[in-house]
Amino acid sequence: MNYRRSGLPVGLVCALLGASASAAGWEEGVAAFTAGNYARAIAEFQQFVDERTDEEALVVGYQMLAQSLLRGGRAKESVAAFQRHLELKPGDAGSQLGLGQAYYTSGEPAQCVATLNDLSIGSLPEPHRNHGYRLLVSALLVVGPGTEGTGARTQVYLRAEEVAERLVESVRNYDNLVLLGQARLGAGRYQAAISTLRRAIKLERNEWLPHYYIGQALTSRGRFKKAESPLGTALELASGSDADLVWKQLGYVFWSQGKYAEAANAYGNAGDFESVRRVREGQRIAVEEQQIAEEDLRSRLKEWRGSPWHPSG
Repeated sequence: MNYRRSGLPVGLVCALLGASASAAGWEEGVAAFTAGNYARAIAEFQQFVDERTDEEALVVGYQMLAQSLLRGGRAKESVAAFQRHLELKPGDAGSQLGLGQAYYTSGEPAQCVATLNDLSIGSLPEPHRNHGYRLLVSALLVVGPGTEGTGARTQVYLRAEEVAERLVESVRNYDNLVLLGQARLGAGRYQAAISTLRRAIKLERNEWLPHYYIGQALTSRGRFKKAESPLGTALELASGSDADLVWKQLGYVFWSQGKYAEAANAYGNAGDFESVRRVREGQRIAVEEQQIAEEDLRSRLKEWRGSPWHPSG
């Protein structure tokens, strides 16, 4: 589950700006930003910072330009504007949080983590603290799978769990519990993950994702038969590409139990025909190995019966 937003909430932007400037284009830019016309806001604030030289005006100009770029779908470009604002006003919480969001939205979760690790998220007022925690957890969960080395990867997920626990302590809702469940699943704390995800299900019974993650946790523990039930529930609730994910997990669960027909059917429903081929090849090999084992047993029994010490010999 990825935490993606186009930018900080309007209230957060306004609260953290805390400054104003008087110049041609400034009021027009603010009006456009407030109205959600980010293309116009970008043009106005770009002109504003190009024309001004006084530091006070540049401080607020670059912050508004950065936020406009982020909200206007130009997250990668907003990075430079946030960095310029932080050069002018080091340690500004709003821009550090915005820079983290810009990195995350533009597909650089590791940079997001590094940026937010430098920010004292716990000292931010609500709701900005929770926004920071959710963003950091989400970025860590994206970084985790690509981290080399089991130990290093586990540490990333444990860090995500630590932050998610603070988030749930502050706001115990479905989304936050699922984030905590994901972190615990990634850290290999499967029973804790299952317990957390069941709490999430009590809040949102019609969501497929926690059932799917419970199925993953049980699969990771080798409890394949038991994993079938939550995955079946997830399948009833999911649709489209979400359902494909569930079918693939079910395919693996069936295959791990030697249920080749069910596995091939599940992978086929997911459109994963390469896995269907591998399942059928695995079934063919398993049948051949079974035939060889049975023939070997028959040969041994025949030899045993013809031996001098056989009771009938």
